[in-house]
Amino acid sequence: MKINPNGIPSQHRHGDVLIERVGDAPKNVDLVKSPPVLAEGETSGHSHRIFGKISYYHDEALARSMPPFAYIGNYVAPEEDAEIKHVNRDGSLTGEHSTLPVSKGVNIAIAQREYDPEMERRAAD
Repeated sequence: MKINPNGIPSQHRHGDVLIERVGDAPKNVDLVKSPPVLAEGETSGHSHRIFGKISYYHDEALARSMPPFAYIGNYVAPEEDAEIKHVNRDGSLTGEHSTLPVSKGVNIAIAQREYDPEMERRAAD
């Protein structure tokens, strides 16, 4: 686990999504309103959703540097009031994962992958 200079973990796992605090947003990036779903289970319908004030940007160079399907996006939290929750289709909590606060600044979301000798793919829920 990576630790920032203040002794606080800079990586967190929320089910099959890894969140890593990476710094501040570049000055030349266009921020858009965040898509609230980081990952959604094809079978269960459960999703990892962001709640609170947050913006999103897609870093093409970073996406190309990772295995296919791994990069979800960069999320910018201007304040420490955003959270990731694991919810059912109706928005109720599943109880499978604790609510995770999103660190102020830029956080990268990366999808966990499953081993398959035929192809690389995201973990199935």
